Amino acid sequence: AVFVSFAPLSDTMLPPAPAPSELLPPTPTVPVFSTISPRKPVLLPLSTRSPAPLLMNCPPAEALITDEYVSPAGAAIVNDVSGGRLDPDLLAAVAARGAGLVLMHSRGTVPDMASYDYADYPRGLTATVVAELGEAMERATGAGIAPDQIAVDPGLGFGKKAEQSLELCRHLAALRAFGRPIMVGPSRKRFVGQVLDRRVDERDLGTAAVCAYAWLNGARLFRIHEPAMTRDVLAMIAALEGSV
Repeated sequence: AVFVSFAPLSDTMLPPAPAPSELLPPTPTVPVFSTISPRKPVLLPLSTRSPAPLLMNCPPAEALITDEYVSPAGAAIVNDVSGGRLDPDLLAAVAARGAGLVLMHSRGTVPDMASYDYADYPRGLTATVVAELGEAMERATGAGIAPDQIAVDPGLGFGKKAEQSLELCRHLAALRAFGRPIMVGPSRKRFVGQVLDRRVDERDLGTAAVCAYAWLNGARLFRIHEPAMTRDVLAMIAALEGSV
């Protein structure tokens, strides 16, 4: 899929070595049409020129974007970074258009996702993420979205500390319980930089390593900046497994 993002600034764009609490910069609310207008000349031509489906990264409170730009006008898949928590109208728009949906795990509002304010998981990280993704599945299917249109994403780096993102990678197979495709988005994330002590622009090899590990644990969808390296790594793993 070709990935088009309407999401807030990610941690990959931060300057090197900020304080640990500064996971992401502040994410002020931007009016819907201020967000979409600069991208309008890009998204619709992409949808007609690219043979691959478009995946639109859509923060909550942007159901108007979803309704206008989801298939057949443009994007075929919507990535809801709130897992359907913050904007029921977005789920309704996806259902009405018959689009695909990625439900990403997160907590709090969009600005909260840029902090560690909700990074406490007293009942266990993996079990809680699975339970909260289960609630997201219920919201989506309750809005009329067919289960076979849904993928799940553990939300690596979204309000999660480095060790928590690593733990979710180790236990990614737990998400297989949903019987739905698993997406991961480790690309150039802070936890990769912390493990390897690399700047943002030096994290593509680490990203590929995370994707390889995620593949072995069940992931089949990968949201990344530089696809070539990761594509080659995953192709070799598939060949070694005898799946190609």
